[in-house]
Amino acid sequence: MLIRSALLVLFCFASCGGQTSVSFEWKTIEFTDARIRASLPCVPKISKKSFQDEPRPIQIYGFDCEIDGIRFSLSVKNHQNDFTLKTVSESFDSNEFLLMSMFGEVEHFSVRNHRTTKGYESRDYDVAITDGGKIRSLIVVNEFATYQALVGVTSENLHILGQKKLDFVKVSEKFFGSVEVLNK
Repeated sequence: MLIRSALLVLFCFASCGGQTSVSFEWKTIEFTDARIRASLPCVPKISKKSFQDEPRPIQIYGFDCEIDGIRFSLSVKNHQNDFTLKTVSESFDSNEFLLMSMFGEVEHFSVRNHRTTKGYESRDYDVAITDGGKIRSLIVVNEFATYQALVGVTSENLHILGQKKLDFVKVSEKFFGSVEVLNK
């Protein structure tokens, strides 16, 4: 099930090759334990953390890599409790808190609510950091887990985007458009 909802119109260039992908070789990678597939322009470092908790253990998978000053990250965290509508809002609230506090002082924060083609709740975020860094994130919540795709560039690496003629928004949209939540 592709994480393409109303974003499909905005992200349609992702399947068309977009001009910004010329310097990247995008490779599709599938992480079956985490039930996620995505295309990345770099080989990710894979991490898995497990926590024994009640009523069920928590598994957190992370997939991170960096190329040309742009960091790509995927994470998957299963739900600790039984899935309810409250689970959705709690997942978004906790991730929004992290986005607002992890990367420095936030100059601009915007969020758009969507549904995927399979009806999962999703939100995408644009975050501008006061020092000039940029972050874009896509978060999807279904009955099994919270899935996050994140792309970031620090202010120190913004010059690389200009040198390589990379459009940060188009690169992140290509990545987000490739993310697919796999069936259980």
